[in-house]
Amino acid sequence: MAHGTTTGGTGVGKLKQSELEKSRQYYLKILGKVGPDEDLERARALHSLAHLELRLEHNSWAKDRFETAIEALEVTIQNRAGETAVVNDAEFRLADCYENLSHLLGSGTGTETLAALKTASDLFTRLLEREPGDYDLSVRQAGNDFRLATVFHLHRRYEEAIDAFSRAAATAEKLLQEQPDTQALQEMIAQLQFRVAKSLRAAGRFPEAVDAHLAALESLVTLKGDGRYTEQQTLQIAEIYVELGELFADYAPDEEQDQLFNESLRMLSPLNEKNPEDVAVAICLCRSLIHLGHLESKAERWSEGYRLSVRGIERLIEALGGEETEANHIDGLLALAEARARHISLLKYQESAALKIAAKGVATLERVETVVAQDKAMEDPIRRAHQFRMAGAYENYGNLCKGLGDTENARICFERASKTRDLLALAERTESQSLPAPATESESL
Repeated sequence: MAHGTTTGGTGVGKLKQSELEKSRQYYLKILGKVGPDEDLERARALHSLAHLELRLEHNSWAKDRFETAIEALEVTIQNRAGETAVVNDAEFRLADCYENLSHLLGSGTGTETLAALKTASDLFTRLLEREPGDYDLSVRQAGNDFRLATVFHLHRRYEEAIDAFSRAAATAEKLLQEQPDTQALQEMIAQLQFRVAKSLRAAGRFPEAVDAHLAALESLVTLKGDGRYTEQQTLQIAEIYVELGELFADYAPDEEQDQLFNESLRMLSPLNEKNPEDVAVAICLCRSLIHLGHLESKAERWSEGYRLSVRGIERLIEALGGEETEANHIDGLLALAEARARHISLLKYQESAALKIAAKGVATLERVETVVAQDKAMEDPIRRAHQFRMAGAYENYGNLCKGLGDTENARICFERASKTRDLLALAERTESQSLPAPATESESL
């Protein structure tokens, strides 16, 4: 929904493919004729031309044209400040330009994209203050804010992500009241509630994260109705149960945590059996089994806990292609390293086995480091998100190795954690200058 490919009132969306080039030539002629005082005509022609070139898949031309249209529209708004209808039309086209430009920039998550999405959001908000009943405009705003919040989260600007997710959810819920049978809106709301819960947890706002996950769960149950969950919905519900179990870890009884993780396991096991190579399913399954293993061990059922933990790690290794493969799935590798670190705590009085698993965990982190460094196409916010998680995992292994008496591996892990954090800090300092300002409103393992 509202993914920025609509034509912003230009009429281009109604043209047949055979008419696009003729129309493009028409607007090029208009641009050749408009005088220096015809700012509105020039801005409108540039905006329409950008959409024509986008539909013709001349993306680099369209990007340049949207940027030129933005300059022209800003001039129009300044020169026609007293003409309400003209300003409204120009600001809508301007919002449309920024939204479409965000899809055409080199990085889908970079600072330029963030700035474009933020500007589009501000413009859509201003337009909706004037036309609060405009359904299509509200749809555009909700979709744009969803993307904006997603990019804010990647930049670890969690409070701003929460605001944007919440704003998009509020807009979508209002739209759903007007058209209650809209499946796409219901799915969007469930996804927004799930995503804002993630940002709330990352921001340390745990009670609100619990509420958001419960709201997402309720929305997904409503979506199901009398039918069946899709595989994606099943995975999302299972992850909600895992997240809730983790959020309740410090104050809920073990029995309640056990119930949540077992419910997750009940939903994930059929998915994993059907598609054992699905890494996303295997990651969530491994999280559930690791938690259940620790709960069993805590209840003095050590053998059962160990078995569950091993099972989770083995399923994840299988999804990644096996122990001997050079896997490139970074999230899967990081999850494997984290799972092995937690498994070590089940190996009390088995120092030899623990040291071997720790060595495997460190080797997995080294693999992650190599993959991240070699992927030159990886966008910077995604790279930094991996580095942030990797630094924490290295530090954890440093403490584990130190506790096991392996001082050399402990030193190496601490040094790598420090180096990764230094690289992360340098990249963030460099980027901060161009960021838009925050809104003021077993051994076989």
